[in-house]
Order: sequence, then C-alpha cells, then structure tokens
Amino acid sequence: DSRIFDKMSQADTEDHLFCGKNPDSVLDLSIGAPGPDILLQLPKLFTEATSERMQGELTRGGALFQYGPEQGIASFRNNLSKFLTAEYGDQVDSEDLVLTTGATCGLTLTATILLSRQAVVFVENPTYFIALSMLQDDLGLTVVPVDMTEDGVDCYKLEQAVQRYRNKDLESGGRFSCMFYTIPTFHNPTGISYSEDKSRKLLQIAKENNMLIVCDDVYNILSYCDQPMKYSRLKSIDKDCELVISNGTFSKLLSPGIRLGWLEVPKTLMPRFIKCGFLQSGGATNNYTSGIVAQLLQGGQLQKNIHNLKELYGDRMRKVIAYLKENLPQGWTVNQTSGGYFLWVVTNTNVKEFCQALEKENVMVLAGNRATPHTNITEYATANHDHCFRISIAYYSADNLLKACRIICSVAKTITTLQ
Repeated sequence: DSRIFDKMSQADTEDHLFCGKNPDSVLDLSIGAPGPDILLQLPKLFTEATSERMQGELTRGGALFQYGPEQGIASFRNNLSKFLTAEYGDQVDSEDLVLTTGATCGLTLTATILLSRQAVVFVENPTYFIALSMLQDDLGLTVVPVDMTEDGVDCYKLEQAVQRYRNKDLESGGRFSCMFYTIPTFHNPTGISYSEDKSRKLLQIAKENNMLIVCDDVYNILSYCDQPMKYSRLKSIDKDCELVISNGTFSKLLSPGIRLGWLEVPKTLMPRFIKCGFLQSGGATNNYTSGIVAQLLQGGQLQKNIHNLKELYGDRMRKVIAYLKENLPQGWTVNQTSGGYFLWVVTNTNVKEFCQALEKENVMVLAGNRATPHTNITEYATANHDHCFRISIAYYSADNLLKACRIICSVAKTITTLQ
C-alpha cells in the first residue's frame, strides 16, 4: 500500500539526533553538526554524483557493490589524496590513507588495532566528551586527563604522566602501552590551536617514550582566516615521526549522515591496518559511499561546498564573537578563534545556575564540566571548567545565533547582578 510508504517517508524527516531543535521553539547551541539549511544543498549534489558514478559502474561490472579493498578503493584514495594535498598545502600520499566511516570509527579502529588492552590513553582536559566514553567505557582503556594551557596541552604535566604510566612490558608484542588523543587544531571545546613550539615538544615526548598520537583533525580545513595556517596538522611538522595518525572525516565538510572519513597512517603502521581482522572480514568500510564522494571530489562539487561552508561559518563566527565581546558582563570572556565549530566562554562564576536559567529561555549551551573527565581528576588535571561553557556556530543561521546570544548576555547580566 503506497500510503504506508508515505507514512514511512514522513517519519524519516523526524528521525535524526536533533529532532525538535526548531529555532522557533528552542536554540540548542550545544549541537556540533550542520543545520538543515546546509544539508538541503546536498540532495542535488548527491543525485548528480550518484548518476555519474552509476553510469561508470555499468562498465566496471558493478564493482562498487562488492566488498572493497581494505584501505578503500583507489579512486577514493587518489581523489582524497589530491584534495588533502591542495587543502593542506602539504603532500598526502594515497598509500597512507585508510577509508573509515568517520572520526569515531577511526579512533576506535586505531585503538583496537594498535593499543595493548592494558594501555593508558592521555587526553586533554577539557576534551571532546564522547571520546571519553568510547575510550574508557566501550574499549575499557585507562584514561588519564592532562590540563591544557592557552596553546595546547601542558607538556610538563604530560611528560610526567607518560613517565609514570608507560609500561614497556606491554610493548613486546608490537602494541603501544600509551597513546595521546588530541584535537590540536580548532580544539573541541576550547577552539584553540596548538602553537608550533608546543607541537614540537609534544612530538619529542612521543618519540622519547614510544607514545602513539592520534589527532582528531576534523576541523583543520574549516579555517576562516585569510592567511593560510603555518602548518596544516601535527603530522606535517615532523614527517619522519612514525607515531602520529591523522584522523579525518567528511562529517564536518559534507555530511555526518554519509558516515565517511579517513586515517592518514605512518607507513610503518599501515600493515597492521591492512591485516586486521575487521577490515579483512568486511573489506573497506562504507565502500559504496566512498565511490560517490570520489565522484564529488573529482568533479569539484565537494570543494565548492567547502568554500561555501567556510564563508557561511566564518561569517557566523565573526558576528557571534563581536556580539559577545561587546555584550557579555565584566569578567566573562569569549576566546578568539578563526576556524572550526566552537567558541569557549570563560566566566567568573560556576555556570550551573546560568545554564538552568538559560534553558528556561529555551537556549542551551554545553557546560564546561561536561567536557572534563572529572571522574579521573589527578595531579595532572585539576581544572573542572565549571566556570566555562561552549557555543557551536554550526547548526543555526547567523540571525538565530545572534538571537540566542542576546538571551545569553541578558541572562548572564542578570546572574552576575544577583551574585
């Protein structure tokens, strides 16, 4: 009955992670994902790219519908290599790339393949809070947070922690006993980027202690400043270092729903990925979609989409920063960042009461202590960031973001007056 299918189609429009986040009723600035206005540009792109790719499949025996090679099909990796080389201004070899279903998959796959089951993972404090759940709860690894400074992780504390927790006995089988998980460019949640000095010190610690570094390089390409970044990613600073894995995704550049990303892996570690049971059994993850995205890359549609995103997001971020700097109460500051999704506001008070008052006005932000691995506080991580909160500029239009910011500043002034 066609009526059943009509109902199913209607249900699909209400079936995603952010249902009910209509700007007429609620402004949830904790959402780190593209909004409907951005996603509505994609059906046309994917219709055209799919049609072109399917025509080619007729002459290739429908190979895209088969199990894919472990690293991913050549057309995807070759086009991705050219794209990343152009965006980064730094050579990316297609043989160093592994197809994933996004950064979540990349982090989980890397930890599963390369870490000892008794390994320790060092994370920034604060950090992407769901990564903590993946590493600690899902994989059962020990997580040790380390405080951050204004230009990256506190390397003195990190070095102390590594020297305490590294266990060389666990490395005899070729696995790592320790790993540092980081978001070094346009950090989530603080928006900062690591300085070159801090990056070089981090690499030195890794090399001296055989510590794997996994970089969530998910925002690097979303830079909104006129001048190119001095270096594209941590991996580009020391190309001889075989300990850094760059974890990328199309979730921020195209669509989170397509579940597609990549790992850029040192050549010495690539055999471990190619030979892992997960990829040998299932082949390339999301093989079909990689073929469609390869078509988008080859035709330049994806690059044009990213150009539009940079203009849109950059405009939003500049307007929000300008408004908050002008209107936040004394003692409340917003960080100055030039890329990514997030702004970090530091206040002079615990924001619990502020966030509760804000929700009564149908505006939500991410409280800073949500990004703090507070159950793991040690001498290496003492800050709980309960006086901070995060704002995302990705989901709502500039007008709606400014509407939310007016409410944020009004509530903030009320809170500070009452204290």
